[in-house]
Amino acid sequence: MNNDKMVRRIAAAILSATLLAVPTLGGCSSSQAPSGSAQASSASQQTVDQASAEHQSQNVDATATPLDSALAYAKSQDVEQGAGHEWLAFALARAGEDPTAAPLSSFSESMENSVAAAKGELDASKATEYAKCLLALTALGMDARNVGGYDVTAKLHDTAFVEAQGANGPIWGLIALDATPAYTESEEAKTARDALLAQVLASQGDDGGWSFSGKSGEASDVDLTAMALTALAPYNDASAHPDATAAIERGLAFISAAEEPDGGFAFEGTESSETASQVVIALCSLGIDPASDERFAHDDASPLSNLLEFQDASGGFSHLKGDPADALASDQGVCALVAVERLRTGQSPLYEM
Repeated sequence: MNNDKMVRRIAAAILSATLLAVPTLGGCSSSQAPSGSAQASSASQQTVDQASAEHQSQNVDATATPLDSALAYAKSQDVEQGAGHEWLAFALARAGEDPTAAPLSSFSESMENSVAAAKGELDASKATEYAKCLLALTALGMDARNVGGYDVTAKLHDTAFVEAQGANGPIWGLIALDATPAYTESEEAKTARDALLAQVLASQGDDGGWSFSGKSGEASDVDLTAMALTALAPYNDASAHPDATAAIERGLAFISAAEEPDGGFAFEGTESSETASQVVIALCSLGIDPASDERFAHDDASPLSNLLEFQDASGGFSHLKGDPADALASDQGVCALVAVERLRTGQSPLYEM
């Protein structure tokens, strides 16, 4: 998800709701939240109210919740075309849309045809292409080990190929293989999964964050740190995986320290919605409500209220505040709101199927 974003971030640097009252995403109130979530305080409620007012002022349909608007945006795109719309199809499926009805039913067929036409070779250098295909089809109830006669998971067993993509490859390879227990049934798959987990842990920086290259000495990046935390979330068990739990705590501290007063995260002085989206997804994956946990919600702002400032009247999300809705930003923004809804309604995390 991250390569194109890094290019745009650098360009931006050169050129340079409602958070709903907790029920408005359609979920439970914070007092009903899963046990892993922090309870909302009165200050957090003020944050919710303020975010709601700001969201309404952006000309978003006042009768729809942010999640409603985001899903309407997803359905308005050419999801049925398949390749290129994996994340929106994934978000719709994880939001509970019928996988046998349009546009998801035709998406599945289109993806099968694309995989078959490529003879299972989706990309020569990006493991993330295999990961997003796997995640979308798995969310639709398909087995990624047999898509048009090809095993989409197989390329993720090639750890040299996966690790060649920098930190992005192992992170998304791990998320994909952990999407369902079925994908790590074979010894080959288990070995690959364990190697990717070890690589993600080894690439954590001294400051607690992760960098784009995954190499020591490079400045840590909030996006990559959030993605890494999402990948490590299934291992957040101090007795079974103490190294992962310690890494998660350090990563959370890095993100908390990087948060701006408005709840956002800046790269060379510029905030983007994609960073907020990845932080929201990571926190939800760890059972942390991004609108109420005191490490991230403070002074009437949170990562979720910040993300909603990027949503426009179409329901999509802009890369930079005030810009039109953007495909990459919207892919991630829609997924983030679905992640919040799943947390608040006691469902499994976004990527755990």
